[in-house]
Amino acid sequence: MTKKEYLDELSRQLRPLNENEREDIILEFASHIDDAMERKPELDEASLMASLPHPSVLAKQFLDEAGYSPESGRGSASGRHEQSERRDDRSDRFRSYFRYATSEHAEIEETYDNIQKVEIRGISSDIRAVPGQHCKIRVEGYWEEDSMPEIDASGSTLRLDLGKETENLTIELPPYLVEFLARSISGDMELSLPSGVSARVETTSGDLAIRAENSHIQTLSVSGDQHLTGTSLDLKLKTTSGDVHLNDFGGSAAVTTASGDVRIACGEKPESIEATTMSGDVSIRLPVNTNPFVRASSVSGDVEVRNARTISRPGKSYVENPGSDGEITAHTMSGDIIIN
Repeated sequence: MTKKEYLDELSRQLRPLNENEREDIILEFASHIDDAMERKPELDEASLMASLPHPSVLAKQFLDEAGYSPESGRGSASGRHEQSERRDDRSDRFRSYFRYATSEHAEIEETYDNIQKVEIRGISSDIRAVPGQHCKIRVEGYWEEDSMPEIDASGSTLRLDLGKETENLTIELPPYLVEFLARSISGDMELSLPSGVSARVETTSGDLAIRAENSHIQTLSVSGDQHLTGTSLDLKLKTTSGDVHLNDFGGSAAVTTASGDVRIACGEKPESIEATTMSGDVSIRLPVNTNPFVRASSVSGDVEVRNARTISRPGKSYVENPGSDGEITAHTMSGDIIIN
């Protein structure tokens, strides 16, 4: 696709907007294309166009921001202040689309001794943590001098603010690490944590994959899925619409979700499991010869517990099963519960 073809298609997709706003978007986007080609003359036009989002994807973002409804064919009214904020957001987004063409690939590698606490703040960068003898970081991205990641090592604490332009962070965590904190918006996290660490991990839409032993872990997400593996764990997990999967699990877990499913496969007899969801399903698989105390209920879903009788009444199905191998409670409004 050529520059002209791209802009023509974008203009066509933006027809629901008024002419002035549509023209502003096209002119600004065209200037970013010209700037990118001037900075990187070795980059041919077709390759640059291919690296950009498809015009229909780009147009949908603008139409959504303008409150355009395909059903009504109208957008929501907005004042000058709101339009100015949209323009600023648009400029930031355009710059991010062209960072591959306007910035050089950059890397930072550093090693730190005696780090016992790590704090990471990211936006869209993926974060990977692996075991190591010392705390070592490798940060990769496409940034300019004014958008470099901020790194601060003070005493036994390492703080990383990855910013908008970082793509990947790989960090080696020493065995003597005490505390690990990580926050991200859309980046995925794959974390292998040292034994005994206390961790808190938060994300909006990124997925989490965590492996740990003998650790206290708290997670919070909106739509990202969570996968955790390990024994002797103390878990407090919360998500809105993401699914939660515990594999080879041992220890205690409290899982809360609104619409996500909860899947727990125990590798050993659990100490306690508490799973609460509004519309998601709950599935818990126990080792053989495990007989925990179970309390499970669903308002409109089915409840099935191994070697226990389900009591069904109008507006509720529930099971209470006496046992001595730990305690399991599971509650859902409309989802199903299976414990076997």
